Amino acid sequence: MAVGQIMADWITAGEPGIDTHGLDLARFDPAVISKQWAREQGEESYDEVYDIVHPKATTLRMRGLRTSPFHERQQSMGAVFESANGWERPLWYETNASSATLRWETGPCPRGTTGRRGTGAPSSHSRRAE
Repeated sequence: MAVGQIMADWITAGEPGIDTHGLDLARFDPAVISKQWAREQGEESYDEVYDIVHPKATTLRMRGLRTSPFHERQQSMGAVFESANGWERPLWYETNASSATLRWETGPCPRGTTGRRGTGAPSSHSRRAE
């Protein structure tokens, strides 16, 4: 059972339904449980209700909270990033965009590759961090 569900049960029913002593809330990164994070994500979610956004589009707010040691190298190689739980991770590299287009023009993308259907170019499926 997820912590969110336990908390919801606790708030609505007056008890969590399980023994919560074993839950370690310290495992969450302080950056992604801060008031600023919650506000920014809430505002973006509100905006998305009244805007047309691709379902797999990544957030534009609170970017760059956590990066890997390879982040600068990936940037220099033309990586296009998404954010997942505060982590910046590359979706693809601009230098490979023409390869993805060519792959889709010649047939289905082989299993395990990251080409996207649609326009053929992977960049049609993600927002860029500004």
